[in-house]
Amino acid sequence: MTEDKITPLLRGFGLTEKESEVYVFLAKSGVQKAGEVSKRLRMHKAQVYRILEVLQSKGLVESTLEFPTRFMPVSFENLLDLIIRVKKEETARLEEEKSELLTCWGSIRVEKPPPSLAKFTVMKGKERIYSKILQLIEEAKKEVLVMSDSMGIVQIEQAGITEVIGKNDIRFRILTNVSKQNYRIVKRVLRKTPSKYLQIEGRHKDLGANMYPRFVIRDNEVVFFLTPTEDSSTISRAETGLWTNSKEIVSALKIFFEGSWSEATDARERITEIEMGTPTKETVIIRDAEKAYQRFCEVIDEVKTEIIAVTTSEDLTTILKDRPVRRWSEKGVKIQIMVPLDLESLEAAEELSKYFQLRYSGDVYTRIAVVDSMHLFMFKAPPSNNKTAKPSAYFDNLLYTNDPDYVKGMKNILDDLWNKSPDISDIEVGAAMRSPPIKVSAAEPTSNVIAKMLANNIGSVIVAEGEKPVGIITERDILNRVVRSRLDPERIPAEEIMSTPVITIDRDRTLLEALKIMKAKEIRRLVVIEDGRLVGVLSERRALEKSEISIVEKIGRDRKFSP
Repeated sequence: MTEDKITPLLRGFGLTEKESEVYVFLAKSGVQKAGEVSKRLRMHKAQVYRILEVLQSKGLVESTLEFPTRFMPVSFENLLDLIIRVKKEETARLEEEKSELLTCWGSIRVEKPPPSLAKFTVMKGKERIYSKILQLIEEAKKEVLVMSDSMGIVQIEQAGITEVIGKNDIRFRILTNVSKQNYRIVKRVLRKTPSKYLQIEGRHKDLGANMYPRFVIRDNEVVFFLTPTEDSSTISRAETGLWTNSKEIVSALKIFFEGSWSEATDARERITEIEMGTPTKETVIIRDAEKAYQRFCEVIDEVKTEIIAVTTSEDLTTILKDRPVRRWSEKGVKIQIMVPLDLESLEAAEELSKYFQLRYSGDVYTRIAVVDSMHLFMFKAPPSNNKTAKPSAYFDNLLYTNDPDYVKGMKNILDDLWNKSPDISDIEVGAAMRSPPIKVSAAEPTSNVIAKMLANNIGSVIVAEGEKPVGIITERDILNRVVRSRLDPERIPAEEIMSTPVITIDRDRTLLEALKIMKAKEIRRLVVIEDGRLVGVLSERRALEKSEISIVEKIGRDRKFSP
Protein backbone atom coordinates (compact mmCIF):
# COMPACT_ATOMS: atom_id res chain seq x y z
CA MET A 1 0.00 0.00 0.00
CA THR A 2 1.46 3.34 -1.01
CA GLU A 3 1.55 6.52 1.08
CA ASP A 4 -1.10 8.00 -1.26
CA LYS A 5 -3.56 5.35 -0.01
CA ILE A 6 -2.53 5.48 3.65
CA THR A 7 -3.00 9.23 4.04
CA PRO A 8 -6.73 9.20 3.05
CA LEU A 9 -7.23 6.31 5.51
CA LEU A 10 -5.76 8.38 8.34
CA ARG A 11 -7.83 11.39 7.30
CA GLY A 12 -10.94 9.19 7.36
CA PHE A 13 -10.05 8.19 10.91
CA GLY A 14 -10.26 11.83 11.94
CA LEU A 15 -6.65 12.96 11.61
CA THR A 16 -5.79 16.29 10.06
CA GLU A 17 -3.34 16.59 7.21
CA LYS A 18 -0.51 17.61 9.58
CA GLU A 19 -1.33 14.84 12.08
CA SER A 20 -1.26 12.29 9.26
CA GLU A 21 2.06 13.69 8.07
CA VAL A 22 3.64 13.33 11.53
CA TYR A 23 2.38 9.74 11.97
CA VAL A 24 3.71 8.68 8.55
CA PHE A 25 7.05 10.38 9.27
CA LEU A 26 7.44 8.52 12.58
CA ALA A 27 6.50 5.26 10.86
CA LYS A 28 9.22 5.83 8.27
CA SER A 29 11.88 7.26 10.60
CA GLY A 30 11.39 5.29 13.84
CA VAL A 31 11.83 6.73 17.35
CA GLN A 32 12.34 10.51 17.19
CA LYS A 33 12.51 13.56 19.45
CA ALA A 34 9.97 16.30 18.94
CA GLY A 35 12.74 18.69 17.91
CA GLU A 36 13.89 16.33 15.15
CA VAL A 37 10.29 15.98 13.89
CA SER A 38 10.00 19.76 13.85
CA LYS A 39 13.23 20.16 11.97
CA ARG A 40 12.63 17.44 9.37
CA LEU A 41 8.99 18.41 8.66
CA ARG A 42 9.67 22.15 8.95
CA MET A 43 6.94 22.66 11.52
CA HIS A 44 7.01 24.88 14.56
CA LYS A 45 8.03 22.91 17.65
CA ALA A 46 4.91 24.01 19.59
CA GLN A 47 2.72 22.70 16.74
CA VAL A 48 4.59 19.38 16.73
CA TYR A 49 4.04 18.96 20.51
CA ARG A 50 0.29 19.62 20.10
CA ILE A 51 0.07 17.09 17.27
CA LEU A 52 2.00 14.45 19.24
CA GLU A 53 -0.34 15.01 22.20
CA VAL A 54 -3.38 14.46 19.95
CA LEU A 55 -1.89 11.31 18.41
CA GLN A 56 -1.13 9.95 21.89
CA SER A 57 -4.69 10.62 23.00
CA LYS A 58 -5.95 8.60 20.02
CA GLY A 59 -3.59 5.75 20.78
CA LEU A 60 -1.56 6.18 17.62
CA VAL A 61 1.74 7.30 19.16
CA GLU A 62 3.64 6.18 22.26
CA SER A 63 6.40 8.01 24.17
CA THR A 64 9.50 6.94 26.10
CA LEU A 65 10.19 7.73 29.81
CA GLU A 66 13.62 9.21 29.11
CA PHE A 67 14.46 12.86 28.89
CA PRO A 68 14.17 14.43 26.45
CA THR A 69 11.15 12.35 25.52
CA ARG A 70 11.14 10.46 22.25
CA PHE A 71 8.08 9.34 20.32
CA MET A 72 7.26 6.25 18.25
CA PRO A 73 4.13 5.19 16.29
CA VAL A 74 2.05 2.14 17.14
CA SER A 75 2.36 -0.58 14.50
CA PHE A 76 0.28 -0.10 11.40
CA GLU A 77 -1.46 -3.42 12.02
CA ASN A 78 -2.57 -2.21 15.47
CA LEU A 79 -3.70 1.04 13.86
CA LEU A 80 -5.85 -0.85 11.36
CA ASP A 81 -7.37 -2.95 14.11
CA LEU A 82 -8.17 0.23 16.03
CA ILE A 83 -9.81 1.87 13.02
CA ILE A 84 -11.86 -1.26 12.27
CA ARG A 85 -13.00 -1.50 15.87
CA VAL A 86 -13.99 2.18 16.00
CA LYS A 87 -15.91 1.92 12.70
CA LYS A 88 -17.73 -1.19 13.91
CA GLU A 89 -18.70 0.55 17.14
CA GLU A 90 -19.95 3.57 15.21
CA THR A 91 -21.99 1.35 12.88
CA ALA A 92 -23.47 -0.62 15.79
CA ARG A 93 -24.38 2.58 17.61
CA LEU A 94 -26.11 3.96 14.52
CA GLU A 95 -28.09 0.72 14.14
CA GLU A 96 -29.23 0.97 17.76
CA GLU A 97 -30.19 4.63 17.45
CA LYS A 98 -31.74 4.42 13.95
CA SER A 99 -35.36 4.28 15.10
CA GLU A 100 -34.89 7.06 17.64
CA LEU A 101 -33.11 9.26 15.09
CA LEU A 102 -35.88 8.76 12.50
CA THR A 103 -38.51 9.63 15.11
CA CYS A 104 -36.61 12.81 16.03
CA TRP A 105 -36.24 13.71 12.39
CA GLY A 106 -39.94 13.17 11.81
CA SER A 107 -40.74 15.72 14.50
CA ILE A 108 -38.70 18.37 12.73
CA ARG A 109 -40.55 20.43 10.15
CA VAL A 110 -38.46 20.02 7.00
CA GLU A 111 -39.33 22.15 3.99
CA LYS A 112 -39.28 19.86 0.95
CA PRO A 113 -37.76 21.34 -2.21
CA PRO A 114 -40.02 21.74 -5.23
CA PRO A 115 -40.06 18.56 -7.35
CA SER A 116 -38.85 20.50 -10.40
CA LEU A 117 -35.79 21.95 -8.67
CA ALA A 118 -32.58 20.90 -10.45
CA LYS A 119 -30.06 19.33 -8.10
CA PHE A 120 -26.39 18.54 -8.51
CA THR A 121 -23.99 16.34 -6.57
CA VAL A 122 -20.25 16.07 -7.23
CA MET A 123 -18.59 12.79 -6.26
CA LYS A 124 -14.94 11.78 -6.19
CA GLY A 125 -13.37 8.35 -5.92
CA LYS A 126 -14.14 5.18 -7.86
CA GLU A 127 -15.93 3.44 -4.99
CA ARG A 128 -18.49 6.20 -4.47
CA ILE A 129 -18.97 6.79 -8.19
CA TYR A 130 -19.55 3.19 -9.18
CA SER A 131 -21.78 2.60 -6.15
CA LYS A 132 -23.95 5.46 -7.40
CA ILE A 133 -24.04 4.04 -10.94
CA LEU A 134 -25.03 0.66 -9.50
CA GLN A 135 -27.85 2.33 -7.58
CA LEU A 136 -29.08 4.11 -10.75
CA ILE A 137 -29.32 0.84 -12.67
CA GLU A 138 -31.04 -0.99 -9.81
CA GLU A 139 -33.64 1.80 -9.49
CA ALA A 140 -34.39 1.99 -13.24
CA LYS A 141 -37.98 1.30 -14.26
CA LYS A 142 -37.93 1.84 -18.03
CA GLU A 143 -34.56 2.43 -19.62
CA VAL A 144 -30.84 2.87 -18.94
CA LEU A 145 -28.48 4.43 -21.47
CA VAL A 146 -24.72 4.02 -21.06
CA MET A 147 -22.03 5.77 -23.10
CA SER A 148 -18.46 4.89 -22.17
CA ASP A 149 -15.03 4.48 -23.66
CA SER A 150 -13.20 1.18 -23.80
CA MET A 151 -11.55 1.34 -20.36
CA GLY A 152 -14.76 2.61 -18.76
CA ILE A 153 -16.49 -0.68 -19.62
CA VAL A 154 -13.65 -2.60 -17.97
CA GLN A 155 -14.07 -0.49 -14.82
CA ILE A 156 -17.83 -1.08 -14.84
CA GLU A 157 -17.16 -4.82 -14.97
CA GLN A 158 -14.69 -4.63 -12.09
CA ALA A 159 -17.22 -2.71 -9.99
CA GLY A 160 -19.75 -5.53 -10.43
CA ILE A 161 -22.22 -3.34 -12.29
CA THR A 162 -22.64 -5.72 -15.23
CA GLU A 163 -23.94 -8.35 -12.81
CA VAL A 164 -27.11 -6.32 -12.07
CA ILE A 165 -27.84 -5.70 -15.77
CA GLY A 166 -30.81 -7.84 -16.71
CA LYS A 167 -32.18 -8.26 -13.18
CA ASN A 168 -34.89 -5.68 -13.77
CA ASP A 169 -37.05 -5.73 -16.89
CA ILE A 170 -35.98 -2.59 -18.71
CA ARG A 171 -34.46 -1.51 -22.00
CA PHE A 172 -30.69 -1.32 -21.60
CA ARG A 173 -28.56 0.29 -24.32
CA ILE A 174 -24.79 0.52 -24.19
CA LEU A 175 -22.70 2.58 -26.63
CA THR A 176 -18.95 2.08 -26.45
CA ASN A 177 -15.78 1.58 -28.37
CA VAL A 178 -15.78 -2.21 -28.52
CA SER A 179 -12.10 -3.15 -28.35
CA LYS A 180 -9.85 -6.09 -27.61
CA GLN A 181 -9.81 -4.94 -23.97
CA ASN A 182 -13.57 -5.02 -23.42
CA TYR A 183 -15.27 -7.09 -26.13
CA ARG A 184 -15.69 -10.14 -23.86
CA ILE A 185 -17.47 -7.98 -21.27
CA VAL A 186 -19.81 -6.48 -23.87
CA LYS A 187 -20.43 -9.97 -25.25
CA ARG A 188 -21.45 -11.30 -21.80
CA VAL A 189 -23.85 -8.40 -21.30
CA LEU A 190 -25.47 -8.88 -24.73
CA ARG A 191 -25.89 -12.62 -24.09
CA LYS A 192 -28.10 -12.06 -21.08
CA THR A 193 -31.43 -13.73 -21.73
CA PRO A 194 -34.00 -11.16 -22.90
CA SER A 195 -37.57 -11.39 -21.62
CA LYS A 196 -40.86 -9.80 -22.58
CA TYR A 197 -39.74 -6.49 -21.09
CA LEU A 198 -35.95 -6.78 -20.94
CA GLN A 199 -34.09 -5.55 -24.02
CA ILE A 200 -30.31 -5.37 -24.08
CA GLU A 201 -28.69 -3.67 -27.05
CA GLY A 202 -25.11 -2.66 -27.79
CA ARG A 203 -23.47 -0.60 -30.49
CA HIS A 204 -19.88 0.20 -31.38
CA LYS A 205 -18.47 3.64 -32.12
CA ASP A 206 -14.88 4.80 -32.04
CA LEU A 207 -15.23 7.36 -29.27
CA GLY A 208 -11.62 8.51 -29.45
CA ALA A 209 -9.41 9.29 -26.48
CA ASN A 210 -11.03 12.24 -24.66
CA MET A 211 -13.45 13.63 -27.23
CA TYR A 212 -16.67 12.02 -26.02
CA PRO A 213 -18.39 12.25 -22.63
CA ARG A 214 -19.06 9.20 -20.43
CA PHE A 215 -22.44 9.05 -18.72
CA VAL A 216 -25.37 6.93 -17.55
CA ILE A 217 -28.97 8.13 -18.05
CA ARG A 218 -31.81 6.54 -16.04
CA ASP A 219 -35.42 6.76 -17.23
CA ASN A 220 -34.76 10.15 -18.89
CA GLU A 221 -34.86 11.60 -15.36
CA VAL A 222 -31.33 11.64 -13.96
CA VAL A 223 -27.84 11.39 -15.37
CA PHE A 224 -24.49 10.55 -13.87
CA PHE A 225 -21.75 12.24 -15.86
CA LEU A 226 -18.08 11.29 -15.52
CA THR A 227 -15.66 14.10 -16.23
CA PRO A 228 -12.96 13.51 -18.85
CA THR A 229 -9.53 12.53 -17.55
CA GLU A 230 -6.09 13.19 -19.00
CA ASP A 231 -5.20 9.50 -18.86
CA SER A 232 -8.02 7.56 -20.46
CA SER A 233 -5.98 4.47 -21.24
CA THR A 234 -5.56 2.93 -17.79
CA ILE A 235 -7.99 1.15 -15.50
CA SER A 236 -6.67 2.90 -12.40
CA ARG A 237 -7.39 6.45 -13.61
CA ALA A 238 -8.83 8.92 -11.10
CA GLU A 239 -12.53 9.69 -11.38
CA THR A 240 -14.80 12.63 -10.68
CA GLY A 241 -18.52 12.42 -11.37
CA LEU A 242 -21.56 14.70 -11.43
CA TRP A 243 -25.07 13.50 -10.62
CA THR A 244 -27.98 15.71 -11.65
CA ASN A 245 -31.69 15.62 -12.36
CA SER A 246 -31.52 18.79 -14.46
CA LYS A 247 -33.98 18.30 -17.31
CA GLU A 248 -31.89 20.45 -19.64
CA ILE A 249 -28.71 18.44 -19.08
CA VAL A 250 -30.50 15.09 -19.23
CA SER A 251 -32.24 16.12 -22.46
CA ALA A 252 -29.03 17.41 -24.07
CA LEU A 253 -27.10 14.23 -23.27
CA LYS A 254 -30.01 12.07 -24.42
CA ILE A 255 -30.03 13.85 -27.79
CA PHE A 256 -26.27 13.43 -28.04
CA PHE A 257 -26.60 9.73 -27.21
CA GLU A 258 -29.31 9.15 -29.81
CA GLY A 259 -27.28 10.93 -32.49
CA SER A 260 -24.19 8.87 -31.71
CA TRP A 261 -26.30 5.70 -31.50
CA SER A 262 -27.68 6.25 -35.00
CA GLU A 263 -24.13 6.59 -36.39
CA ALA A 264 -22.81 3.49 -34.59
CA THR A 265 -22.64 -0.12 -35.77
CA ASP A 266 -23.97 -3.27 -34.13
CA ALA A 267 -21.66 -4.31 -31.29
CA ARG A 268 -22.08 -7.97 -32.23
CA GLU A 269 -20.61 -7.30 -35.67
CA ARG A 270 -17.64 -5.57 -34.08
CA ILE A 271 -17.16 -8.48 -31.65
CA THR A 272 -17.17 -10.93 -34.56
CA GLU A 273 -14.61 -8.82 -36.40
CA ILE A 274 -12.30 -8.87 -33.36
CA GLU A 275 -12.70 -12.60 -32.86
CA MET A 276 -12.13 -13.32 -36.56
CA GLY A 277 -9.26 -10.85 -36.82
CA THR A 278 -10.88 -8.94 -39.70
CA PRO A 279 -10.32 -5.17 -39.99
CA THR A 280 -13.06 -2.90 -38.75
CA LYS A 281 -14.61 -0.22 -40.94
CA GLU A 282 -13.56 3.12 -39.57
CA THR A 283 -14.14 6.66 -40.77
CA VAL A 284 -12.87 9.36 -38.41
CA ILE A 285 -11.69 12.95 -38.36
CA ILE A 286 -8.58 13.26 -36.19
CA ARG A 287 -8.50 16.85 -35.04
CA ASP A 288 -5.23 16.82 -33.11
CA ALA A 289 -2.30 17.34 -35.53
CA GLU A 290 0.22 15.24 -33.55
CA LYS A 291 -2.15 12.28 -33.23
CA ALA A 292 -3.12 12.55 -36.90
CA TYR A 293 0.53 12.60 -37.99
CA GLN A 294 1.28 9.61 -35.76
CA ARG A 295 -1.61 7.65 -37.29
CA PHE A 296 -0.45 8.56 -40.80
CA CYS A 297 3.14 7.47 -40.09
CA GLU A 298 2.02 4.19 -38.50
CA VAL A 299 0.15 3.24 -41.67
CA ILE A 300 2.65 4.30 -44.33
CA ASP A 301 5.63 2.86 -42.43
CA GLU A 302 3.91 -0.54 -42.59
CA VAL A 303 3.05 -0.27 -46.30
CA LYS A 304 3.13 -3.64 -48.06
CA THR A 305 2.40 -3.11 -51.76
CA GLU A 306 1.67 0.46 -52.91
CA ILE A 307 1.15 4.13 -52.12
CA ILE A 308 -0.44 6.63 -54.50
CA ALA A 309 -0.62 10.23 -53.35
CA VAL A 310 -1.12 13.85 -54.30
CA THR A 311 1.00 16.08 -52.13
CA THR A 312 3.01 19.32 -52.05
CA SER A 313 6.55 19.91 -53.21
CA GLU A 314 7.55 20.71 -49.63
CA ASP A 315 6.54 17.19 -48.61
CA LEU A 316 9.15 15.68 -50.94
CA THR A 317 11.94 16.91 -48.69
CA THR A 318 10.14 15.58 -45.60
CA ILE A 319 9.61 12.19 -47.22
CA LEU A 320 13.25 11.99 -48.27
CA LYS A 321 14.45 12.91 -44.78
CA ASP A 322 11.99 11.11 -42.48
CA ARG A 323 10.66 8.05 -44.32
CA PRO A 324 12.46 4.76 -45.09
CA VAL A 325 12.39 5.23 -48.88
CA ARG A 326 15.23 2.82 -49.62
CA ARG A 327 13.61 0.08 -47.54
CA TRP A 328 10.30 0.59 -49.35
CA SER A 329 12.09 0.25 -52.68
CA GLU A 330 13.88 -2.91 -51.55
CA LYS A 331 10.54 -4.39 -50.48
CA GLY A 332 9.19 -3.79 -53.97
CA VAL A 333 6.61 -1.22 -52.84
CA LYS A 334 5.12 0.67 -55.79
CA ILE A 335 4.97 4.37 -54.96
CA GLN A 336 3.37 6.98 -57.22
CA ILE A 337 3.48 10.61 -56.15
CA MET A 338 1.98 13.62 -57.91
CA VAL A 339 3.35 17.04 -56.90
CA PRO A 340 3.37 20.61 -58.16
CA LEU A 341 6.62 21.63 -59.80
CA ASP A 342 9.04 24.25 -58.40
CA LEU A 343 12.77 24.86 -58.33
CA GLU A 344 13.06 24.30 -54.58
CA SER A 345 11.96 20.67 -54.80
CA LEU A 346 14.00 19.62 -57.83
CA GLU A 347 16.84 18.04 -55.86
CA ALA A 348 14.49 16.07 -53.63
CA ALA A 349 12.42 15.04 -56.65
CA GLU A 350 15.51 13.87 -58.51
CA GLU A 351 16.71 11.82 -55.53
CA LEU A 352 13.26 10.32 -54.88
CA SER A 353 12.87 9.42 -58.55
CA LYS A 354 15.46 6.70 -57.92
CA TYR A 355 12.87 4.93 -55.76
CA PHE A 356 9.48 6.43 -56.69
CA GLN A 357 7.49 7.28 -59.77
CA LEU A 358 6.92 11.05 -59.85
CA ARG A 359 4.52 13.05 -61.97
CA TYR A 360 3.55 16.65 -61.80
CA SER A 361 0.23 18.19 -60.88
CA GLY A 362 -1.20 21.65 -60.56
CA ASP A 363 -1.53 23.47 -57.24
CA VAL A 364 -2.46 21.17 -54.37
CA TYR A 365 -4.97 22.35 -51.78
CA THR A 366 -5.76 18.97 -50.21
CA ARG A 367 -3.18 16.25 -49.71
CA ILE A 368 -4.48 12.75 -50.45
CA ALA A 369 -2.86 9.35 -49.93
CA VAL A 370 -4.14 5.82 -50.53
CA VAL A 371 -2.03 3.07 -48.92
CA ASP A 372 -2.27 -0.58 -50.02
CA SER A 373 -5.75 0.16 -51.45
CA MET A 374 -6.94 -0.18 -47.83
CA HIS A 375 -6.31 3.17 -46.14
CA LEU A 376 -7.33 6.67 -47.26
CA PHE A 377 -5.96 9.90 -45.77
CA MET A 378 -7.11 13.41 -46.69
CA PHE A 379 -5.71 16.54 -45.06
CA LYS A 380 -5.11 20.15 -45.99
CA ALA A 381 -1.98 21.36 -47.74
CA PRO A 382 0.17 24.03 -46.07
CA PRO A 383 0.20 27.54 -47.59
CA SER A 384 2.84 28.11 -50.25
CA ASN A 385 4.82 30.43 -47.95
CA ASN A 386 4.91 27.89 -45.14
CA LYS A 387 8.39 27.58 -43.61
CA THR A 388 7.67 25.40 -40.58
CA ALA A 389 10.00 22.48 -40.07
CA LYS A 390 7.54 20.58 -37.91
CA PRO A 391 6.43 17.43 -39.79
CA SER A 392 3.00 17.33 -38.14
CA ALA A 393 2.09 20.89 -39.18
CA TYR A 394 -1.25 21.08 -41.01
CA PHE A 395 -2.19 17.49 -40.18
CA ASP A 396 -5.05 18.71 -37.96
CA ASN A 397 -8.57 17.65 -38.96
CA LEU A 398 -7.20 14.72 -40.95
CA LEU A 399 -9.84 12.47 -42.49
CA TYR A 400 -9.02 8.76 -42.28
CA THR A 401 -11.08 5.84 -43.51
CA ASN A 402 -10.55 2.19 -44.31
CA ASP A 403 -14.08 1.78 -45.65
CA PRO A 404 -13.54 -0.24 -48.85
CA ASP A 405 -16.10 1.75 -50.88
CA TYR A 406 -14.53 5.12 -50.04
CA VAL A 407 -10.98 3.86 -50.51
CA LYS A 408 -11.74 2.23 -53.86
CA GLY A 409 -13.52 5.34 -55.16
CA MET A 410 -10.61 7.63 -54.30
CA LYS A 411 -8.06 5.12 -55.62
CA ASN A 412 -9.84 5.13 -59.00
CA ILE A 413 -9.77 8.95 -59.07
CA LEU A 414 -6.05 9.04 -58.27
CA ASP A 415 -5.27 6.36 -60.85
CA ASP A 416 -7.13 8.37 -63.47
CA LEU A 417 -5.29 11.56 -62.47
CA TRP A 418 -1.97 9.71 -62.60
CA ASN A 419 -2.61 8.46 -66.12
CA LYS A 420 -3.43 11.99 -67.26
CA SER A 421 -0.55 13.72 -65.48
CA PRO A 422 2.46 14.50 -67.66
CA ASP A 423 5.96 13.35 -66.93
CA ILE A 424 8.00 16.52 -67.20
CA SER A 425 10.73 14.53 -68.93
CA ASP A 426 8.29 14.13 -71.83
CA ILE A 427 7.76 17.90 -72.32
CA GLU A 428 10.32 19.68 -74.51
CA VAL A 429 11.46 23.26 -74.01
CA GLY A 430 10.11 24.18 -77.43
CA ALA A 431 6.55 23.47 -76.23
CA ALA A 432 6.81 25.98 -73.36
CA MET A 433 9.07 28.76 -74.70
CA ARG A 434 7.89 32.20 -75.78
CA SER A 435 8.40 32.50 -79.54
CA PRO A 436 9.26 34.53 -81.47
CA PRO A 437 11.44 36.26 -78.89
CA ILE A 438 11.36 40.03 -78.48
CA LYS A 439 14.85 41.30 -79.27
CA VAL A 440 16.82 44.52 -79.63
CA SER A 441 20.22 45.37 -81.08
CA ALA A 442 23.16 46.17 -78.85
CA ALA A 443 23.15 49.82 -79.94
CA GLU A 444 19.48 50.54 -79.31
CA PRO A 445 18.77 52.93 -76.42
CA THR A 446 17.35 51.62 -73.18
CA SER A 447 14.19 53.64 -73.83
CA ASN A 448 13.43 51.30 -76.77
CA VAL A 449 13.96 48.29 -74.50
CA ILE A 450 11.47 49.68 -71.97
CA ALA A 451 8.95 50.46 -74.74
CA LYS A 452 9.11 46.90 -76.11
CA MET A 453 8.69 45.40 -72.64
CA LEU A 454 5.57 47.50 -72.02
CA ALA A 455 4.11 46.88 -75.47
CA ASN A 456 4.51 43.10 -75.21
CA ASN A 457 3.82 42.79 -71.45
CA ILE A 458 7.06 40.91 -70.85
CA GLY A 459 9.81 41.04 -68.24
CA SER A 460 12.86 40.62 -70.48
CA VAL A 461 14.21 41.18 -74.00
CA ILE A 462 17.10 39.51 -75.81
CA VAL A 463 20.02 41.55 -77.15
CA ALA A 464 21.00 39.94 -80.46
CA GLU A 465 23.34 40.36 -83.36
CA GLY A 466 21.20 39.05 -86.18
CA GLU A 467 20.03 35.61 -84.95
CA LYS A 468 22.81 35.23 -82.39
CA PRO A 469 21.93 36.12 -78.75
CA VAL A 470 24.64 38.17 -77.01
CA GLY A 471 22.84 39.35 -73.86
CA ILE A 472 19.59 39.63 -71.96
CA ILE A 473 17.97 42.62 -70.25
CA THR A 474 15.40 42.13 -67.48
CA GLU A 475 13.24 44.53 -65.51
CA ARG A 476 15.71 44.20 -62.62
CA ASP A 477 18.62 45.23 -64.87
CA ILE A 478 16.77 48.42 -65.84
CA LEU A 479 15.88 49.18 -62.22
CA ASN A 480 19.37 48.58 -60.82
CA ARG A 481 21.51 49.92 -63.67
CA VAL A 482 19.44 52.81 -65.00
CA VAL A 483 16.78 54.04 -62.58
CA ARG A 484 18.81 53.76 -59.37
CA SER A 485 21.88 55.22 -61.07
CA ARG A 486 19.74 58.15 -62.34
CA LEU A 487 20.86 57.60 -65.94
CA ASP A 488 19.02 58.85 -69.04
CA PRO A 489 17.48 55.80 -70.83
CA GLU A 490 17.59 57.75 -74.13
CA ARG A 491 21.39 57.87 -74.00
CA ILE A 492 22.25 54.48 -72.55
CA PRO A 493 22.59 51.71 -75.18
CA ALA A 494 21.33 48.23 -74.48
CA GLU A 495 24.82 46.70 -74.50
CA GLU A 496 25.78 48.74 -71.40
CA ILE A 497 23.06 47.31 -69.16
CA MET A 498 22.62 43.80 -70.59
CA SER A 499 23.62 40.68 -68.62
CA THR A 500 26.20 38.40 -70.19
CA PRO A 501 27.08 35.72 -70.97
CA VAL A 502 23.71 34.43 -72.11
CA ILE A 503 22.70 31.05 -70.64
CA THR A 504 21.14 29.06 -73.48
CA ILE A 505 19.37 25.75 -73.96
CA ASP A 506 18.42 23.80 -77.08
CA ARG A 507 14.73 23.69 -77.88
CA ASP A 508 14.64 19.87 -77.92
CA ARG A 509 15.87 19.57 -74.33
CA THR A 510 13.26 18.81 -71.61
CA LEU A 511 11.64 21.17 -69.13
CA LEU A 512 13.20 19.19 -66.30
CA GLU A 513 16.67 19.84 -67.72
CA ALA A 514 15.81 23.52 -68.13
CA LEU A 515 14.67 23.88 -64.54
CA LYS A 516 17.81 22.15 -63.27
CA ILE A 517 19.94 24.69 -65.17
CA MET A 518 17.90 27.58 -63.74
CA LYS A 519 18.38 26.27 -60.22
CA ALA A 520 22.10 25.63 -60.66
CA LYS A 521 22.72 29.09 -62.21
CA GLU A 522 20.24 30.84 -59.86
CA ILE A 523 18.39 32.43 -62.78
CA ARG A 524 14.77 32.45 -63.87
CA ARG A 525 15.12 32.67 -67.68
CA LEU A 526 16.92 30.72 -70.39
CA VAL A 527 17.50 31.76 -74.00
CA VAL A 528 16.34 28.99 -76.35
CA ILE A 529 18.37 28.22 -79.46
CA GLU A 530 18.18 25.85 -82.41
CA ASP A 531 21.34 25.19 -84.39
CA GLY A 532 22.87 28.22 -82.67
CA ARG A 533 20.03 30.53 -83.77
CA LEU A 534 17.79 32.44 -81.33
CA VAL A 535 14.26 30.93 -81.38
CA GLY A 536 12.68 31.79 -78.02
CA VAL A 537 12.82 32.49 -74.28
CA LEU A 538 11.84 30.14 -71.47
CA SER A 539 10.99 31.54 -68.05
CA GLU A 540 10.52 29.52 -64.87
CA ARG A 541 6.90 30.67 -64.73
CA ARG A 542 6.14 29.45 -68.27
CA ALA A 543 7.81 26.09 -67.54
CA LEU A 544 5.71 25.57 -64.46
CA GLU A 545 2.54 26.74 -66.20
CA LYS A 546 3.16 24.41 -69.13
CA SER A 547 3.43 21.37 -66.86
CA GLU A 548 0.04 22.26 -65.37
CA ILE A 549 -1.56 23.14 -68.74
CA SER A 550 -0.46 19.78 -70.11
CA ILE A 551 -2.63 18.06 -67.53
CA VAL A 552 -5.66 20.09 -68.56
CA GLU A 553 -4.97 19.53 -72.26
CA LYS A 554 -4.55 15.79 -71.78
CA ILE A 555 -7.73 15.48 -69.73
CA GLY A 556 -9.57 17.51 -72.37
CA ARG A 557 -8.33 15.27 -75.19
CA ASP A 558 -9.23 12.12 -73.27
CA ARG A 559 -12.75 13.40 -72.64
CA LYS A 560 -13.16 14.58 -76.23
CA PHE A 561 -12.27 11.24 -77.79
CA SER A 562 -13.61 8.94 -75.11
CA PRO A 563 -16.64 6.88 -76.22
